[in-house]
Amino acid sequence: MACFANLEHYFTSFLILLADNFIQTYQHMSKSFSFGLLLTALLLTTSACKKQENAGASMDSTANTTVVKEFKTGTTHGVVMKIDTMRQEITLHHDSIPGIMEGMTMPFRVAEKSLTQKVKVGDSVTFTVKEDVNSMFNIIAIDKR
Repeated sequence: MACFANLEHYFTSFLILLADNFIQTYQHMSKSFSFGLLLTALLLTTSACKKQENAGASMDSTANTTVVKEFKTGTTHGVVMKIDTMRQEITLHHDSIPGIMEGMTMPFRVAEKSLTQKVKVGDSVTFTVKEDVNSMFNIIAIDKR
């Protein structure tokens, strides 16, 4: 009986050690698995971020390219047809503006409201226009001829 008691004691100790070893292995595997899972998630996230950055880089490479647009400026002669101080516009029947447009009658916005007060309807004028960021031409100078 004592032999069985010892055997039972050894068997119980063996089961406890086995269970303890299993728990430690499981915890280690669990930690390793958790670490592996975390590492995989991190790599996937980093990979996705790189793809986004690369996609952004290709978009940004054109968006961040500094394009210096040279705004066209031209001077010509014309006749004042209408002055609209509220809209800050002067309508001119003008000669062609070389490299910009053919002669026609059209309203131009003025760069400064004070320019509308320098002339009156019927005046022959020399004026200068400059292209703005919206590709519109604004009067930047106007004088009677």
